[in-house]
Formats: sequence, structure tokens, C-alpha cells
Amino acid sequence: MKHLISPILIVFLIGLAAAAGKIVYPWNAVTSIVKAGERFEVWFDAEPGQVVQSVVLRGPYNTVQISSIIAQTGSWTYDPVSENTYNTHITVAVPPGTPADRYDLIVNTSHGQALSNRAVQVIKEYKTTYKIFHISDSHLGQRGTEVLVPNKHTALVKTANIINPDFVFNTGDVVYYHSNPRRLQERMDLFYKGDESQGWKGMHDFNAATFVLAGNHDFQEGGSDGLPREGYYDLKSNYWNTYHGLQYHAFTYGDSRFILFNNGWVGYDWSWQIQRAGAWLKEQASGGRFKILLAHLKQGGPMETFVGDHNFDLGLFGHNHHLGDRNPYKIADNLMAYYARSVRDHFEFCLFVVDQATGTYTPLGYMNNNSETDGYGRSTASNRVLENDNEKNNEDRSVWVYNLTLDYAHNNDGAVSENTATLVNKFDFSIPAARVRFVMPKGYVYTVSQGTVYQAFDGDAFHIVDVDMDLDANSTTAVQIAVKHSAPVAAMDFAQNRYPAWRTEIRHCNDSPFEANRMIKVTNIPFRSRLNPINPAISCR
Repeated sequence: MKHLISPILIVFLIGLAAAAGKIVYPWNAVTSIVKAGERFEVWFDAEPGQVVQSVVLRGPYNTVQISSIIAQTGSWTYDPVSENTYNTHITVAVPPGTPADRYDLIVNTSHGQALSNRAVQVIKEYKTTYKIFHISDSHLGQRGTEVLVPNKHTALVKTANIINPDFVFNTGDVVYYHSNPRRLQERMDLFYKGDESQGWKGMHDFNAATFVLAGNHDFQEGGSDGLPREGYYDLKSNYWNTYHGLQYHAFTYGDSRFILFNNGWVGYDWSWQIQRAGAWLKEQASGGRFKILLAHLKQGGPMETFVGDHNFDLGLFGHNHHLGDRNPYKIADNLMAYYARSVRDHFEFCLFVVDQATGTYTPLGYMNNNSETDGYGRSTASNRVLENDNEKNNEDRSVWVYNLTLDYAHNNDGAVSENTATLVNKFDFSIPAARVRFVMPKGYVYTVSQGTVYQAFDGDAFHIVDVDMDLDANSTTAVQIAVKHSAPVAAMDFAQNRYPAWRTEIRHCNDSPFEANRMIKVTNIPFRSRLNPINPAISCR
């Protein structure tokens, strides 16, 4: 049902109208996860006469030119409430061997580039065991928290990137509305992109795939042109589409099934989402050993029926800022529901380890000590970012003492050929497969003192080595990286003074700077000098 609205609001909504030539999916609220060598979809709304020419994935350290795309034109409605559509469906094949990372999606067209920041998560494999990082209720833009909430977001990003989760979920009440379109866009940019000038990080700075859900405050709320709390759901849906993207999403990951609902708006009939999810589980996503439901509100009625009918294993929610210390709660008679305590108020996150093989999960966090609750004696999955939690509302970040830190002995910027990363874990639980990323000069074979090398690859300018470390509870762990050896100079044509641009041979050396080491094979190494690629003083003995 469409509504009559004031001329002021009409002018505002014209400003909100989705821009032509825009990537609809994946974008902002939803990241696409794709295994290297497989395909993913792009929903693109092209301008009249605009033709898609190519697709590029741009990572933090490497660029992937996509050689295989299929673009189809038509008209598809992606939101039945706003009735918004897109007109170009693109299928993208990711080359085998593409490094695992989170990439910007660039669609090159006859009218220029369309960009979706950090929209595609390329993975090596579907992990049997994976981690979930859950936050909620940031309330960015609320008066009096303009500095504090971005500070907290930044700390959460840094903490998560050490923990190395596979998914990050934010379950609603994310950004407050502003009646000035420019100010509103600034808030959205701060939430997603951060602000480098202030050292603030946003959702795009998480290394993991991120997903954002709508909450009861995520619409045109307040101000002379604001909407009432009930009704106008077509306009609220259009608002969410314009600034965040999809309001409903479902996806598979190996044997897991994830469903993200928008049930946040007061009085909103979201039963269409339940119907879609039910059909999806029966048809495209049948089977699956582990099912996860996410929404802003934990509700009975249709939600409880849906959870019971489809045997869900885990539910993640927001809205109730102060209930997470009594997790878990019952839904459909199962203790499976967890609230993330508000970022704004409590500065906490929930953490889970899921085992797809057994269809079980382990919550990692402090214990529920309330004997009057159903979850008494169980882990709440809730965790405080700070050791000195009493300082969480201090805008001066320099006084914060973190429960998890990662520091490098030298700047991790590719300028040095050896480095040491020190991880300090003050949590009372071990963290499996925490991540250290080393940015190193090209032209060397590297070895690490401990941990597992998850991947190593030559980027556009640097060599990247990702090391996974199991961190014990209340521990300090150091991992060193150094040159194993430099690769040999290949045959050169001295008569013509020509040198090969790349070499792939590796000479094996017995020397190692560590007792335990892992050699990383390096290929496609650029020459930088006639005798030794970077530093003639470092070579095999």
C-alpha cells in the first residue's frame, strides 16, 4: 500500500532515490562469499544505454582481473516492499588460486566504474570449523556519542581482526537518521567506511565478511520530515535499500544455512520473509547440518514456529541492550538464543565456534552467574573488549587497556624482511586460529617461528604471509618471520644486457633462523638487481 506524504518528505525521498548505475548486491549490508574457482552473482541497476564491460576485484594488496563474466538484462524486483528493481544480472567466475581476502567489487561499464567497497569475500575452502563475531545496537550518530561510538567500532574491528572470525554480524539499530542528506550520508560513510583522518574504522574494515540487519531505529526517525514509528514501510524499505542494501538475505556456507530477517520496525509485517526462507530451505538450500537465524528482535509466534519447524541450532539477536550477560535464552524450548550487549552501552561482542561436521557450536565468553535464569552456569558468549571495562565510556582511547592485542616489532608495511608479532590474550579462554598478517618485501622465501601458514602470495607490491596461531587463555605469544633464503638469479643474456622479468626457481638452503620453521614457496618474483633481488647481503650460505 502506498501512502500520501508531505511535499517536504517528497523532496527528501527524491534525494534518497537509488542512484542509477549502482551495484545493488553485494553492497554495504551484505557481503558475497565465494570460493576461489567458483562463481558469484552481482545485481546491477544500469543507466539507459549503460553496458557492462568487465569486473575487477581489488584487494588490500592485490588486484584480480576477471576474465569470465556473463551479463543478462531484464527486470528483477529485489525488495517486494519498496518495489525496487535492478536490470542487469552479472555472473562472475573467480579465478582458481585467487588469494583469500576481502575485495572491493569494481564493475567497469561504458559509463565509467561502479564500486562496491569490500563487497566480496574470497575463501580457499568452506571450513569445517568456523567462527562468528556478533555485535549489535551501535546507535551511531546519537547525540552525545559522536566520538565514543566510532572509537568503540574501531576497537571492535581491531579485536575481531586478531580473532579472525569468518563472519561478523551486526543485528540492528546501527545508524541514526539525520534530516540533512549530506549529514546522513556522512554518518553512513562513517559506519561503513570509517574515517581515516580520525583513525576510525567501519564495517568495511573487518577482514571477515560482514552482514548488517535493520533495527527499530533504522529508518527516517525524528526531525520535521521524519516518519512515525508505525506504517510507511514502503518508504522505510526504500530508505534501507538506499543506504544499506538488502533487508532480507539467506545464504549457505558448506553445510550451514544462514537467514537474516528484518523484523525491527514496529508493526511491520515481515511474514513474507519467513515464507521466502521456508521455501529456500526446502528447495535451493535443503539439507544442512547447522542452521542460524539472525534478527533484531527475538520474538515468539511465527518466529518460534519457524525455528521449531526447521530445527534451527542458533539464534542471534539485538535490541535488548542489557540481557546478554544472562545468555542463552530459550526459543522453541531450546537454549539457543543469544543477545549481543549494546556496542554503545556495554562495548561487548559475542563469539562462537561452529563445528559443521557435528552440527554443534561452542560459545566463548564469560559465564552466566544468575541462578534465576535458564542459562545459569553456561557461557554467555559475551566478551568485554577492555580489561579496564570501567573506562569504556572514556572518549580518550589512550587509557583503554585491551583484552586482546597484536603488536609488531617493526612497521608492518613491507619495508623490512624480518619482523616479530606479539599477541597478548587476556581472555579466560583459548582462541583458535587467530590471525597474523605479515606484509613483506617480494623476492624472498620466508620462514616463521611457529603457527600455521594459512596462505602466502605475491601482491601487486608486497609479499603477503598469513599465519594462524592458536592462543592459549591468558597468554603472550610471539611469532617471528625472517628470510629463509633469497631465490637464485636465473640465466641472463649478458650480450644483449637483458634480464628475465620474473623467476620461479627456488634454491634450497639448510640455514634457518629458528628451530622450528616452515618454508614458503615463492613464485613470480621480480628482479631488482643483477646479483640479488633486494639485499645482496642476505643470501644462502
